[in-house]
Amino acid sequence: MIMNDFALSLIFYVLYMFVFMYSYRLDWKRGNWFAVVSFVLLLGLRGNGLDYEIYNQAFRKLVENNAPLFSDTYLNTLKYFSVHFEIGHLVYIKLISLFTHNSIFFFSMLAFIQVFFFDLFIRQFEKKRERFFLAFFFFTTLIFCNVFNGMRQFAAFLMFINGYKFIVNRDLKKYVVWVLVVSTIHKSILIMLPFYFFIDKDFLQARKIQATIYLVVMGFSNAFSNELRTILYGLNYAADDGYSGYFQRDMFELDTTLSPLVLFFRLSTFFFVLFYSKQFKERYGRLGIIAYNFLFMGFLLQELSFNLAILRINIYFYYVGFVVMALITYNNLYGKRNELKGKVVTYGMIVLHMAWFANCVLKGASGCAPYILSRYL
Repeated sequence: MIMNDFALSLIFYVLYMFVFMYSYRLDWKRGNWFAVVSFVLLLGLRGNGLDYEIYNQAFRKLVENNAPLFSDTYLNTLKYFSVHFEIGHLVYIKLISLFTHNSIFFFSMLAFIQVFFFDLFIRQFEKKRERFFLAFFFFTTLIFCNVFNGMRQFAAFLMFINGYKFIVNRDLKKYVVWVLVVSTIHKSILIMLPFYFFIDKDFLQARKIQATIYLVVMGFSNAFSNELRTILYGLNYAADDGYSGYFQRDMFELDTTLSPLVLFFRLSTFFFVLFYSKQFKERYGRLGIIAYNFLFMGFLLQELSFNLAILRINIYFYYVGFVVMALITYNNLYGKRNELKGKVVTYGMIVLHMAWFANCVLKGASGCAPYILSRYL
């Protein structure tokens, strides 16, 4: 039986994932240049992804505009287009246009921003096994799949997590400056400014209360889904022009019907993280508290993601799960409290996440599969 393109893509991605993970077991003096270069080539040379074609069209409109960078003519190039680029993207597209009009260089730059800041974050952890698991959950919590679609926002997310250290060190000035820098990649990051003042507080301690809150929100979101959709649709008229389309009912309302696999995955992951939350926060201190708080809010928002606007905002919360899952896994398998029961459950979560990754690739989530090389090669 001949395998289809989705299955071949899955085999390719799994092989790449293990090589990518293993590269973090090696000694690198500065950055993991294998991970950076291979990721840039993989994402830069591809021709697939849900947003690929619209990004490609936007890039071409910009490179064909010879007006000066800060002129109204150039800055308004995409005013009536279906995608809008922040100033950071406009600057490097203008620089690219000086040498070539090939969009491969644009997608390669986006991929470089993503993987450079992922690598920069991962190097904050000294243990090779911690880095190994961070790389694993980068793939299996579907960040890898989603960068084929939400390219700019995942770049902003991977930049933003490098700013956690400013919250840990209580350095408001650097945190604000960093968020402003990230906003040149995706301005939605500005909503994260107020979190500096409370996200490092350990206000989520009682696990029974947290479980109750989550289950109530899950039940509420299903019972009142139609009402919530109507409210979010109404926000279309109050939203920023560049992003108001995310609230539109006809184009971006999402099907939130949970399949048994999705329900099992979400509940298993939530209760796994919840059960080991105390040990996780004890082991990683303020960083652990910050990551856990963001993730808990992400779990709640995921249940309320009735359209693309909420789903996209939740990137800054829900996908912190790759950090939490990786560090809990490391702590359970190699920490001081590595009990047999904890190991068995943890290996079960590893298998579940592998199955989740395989399922999403085989379904072509975010257009990640089948993998296609760019026609501009």
